[in-house]
Amino acid sequence: MDMFDRLESISRHYEEIQRFMTEPDIVNDTEKYLRLMRESSELEPLYTTYQRYLEAVAGEKEALEMLASEKDPEMIELAKAHGAKGIQFYGICCSCLAAMYRYEGVIPLSNAVGAELVLGTGALDLWVADV
Repeated sequence: MDMFDRLESISRHYEEIQRFMTEPDIVNDTEKYLRLMRESSELEPLYTTYQRYLEAVAGEKEALEMLASEKDPEMIELAKAHGAKGIQFYGICCSCLAAMYRYEGVIPLSNAVGAELVLGTGALDLWVADV
């Protein structure tokens, strides 16, 4: 079992505990309820961190799809039909570095200090942030 399988298993177990803790039989049995509460509180930090990781991965997948649209003729034509000259991805700060290392065509535009200045110019039609 690899790390992600283990995290999935822990995640399912945590959610199962949460369901058990709402059942009348468990709520009325103080000993069982306290045992489940302790186990839940031990697993919660790992569960929460794993859920944040899953959200981040989902966000990266969306970003990858957007990067692919830069080369998609249909998306380029759609952009041009709305007055754009084309599609170009720029990066700011840490996200820029991460994207530049992994994908072609991402141009560094600014560091964190200059991000507001870049946005203030109105030169960008779309702003996507990973926070």
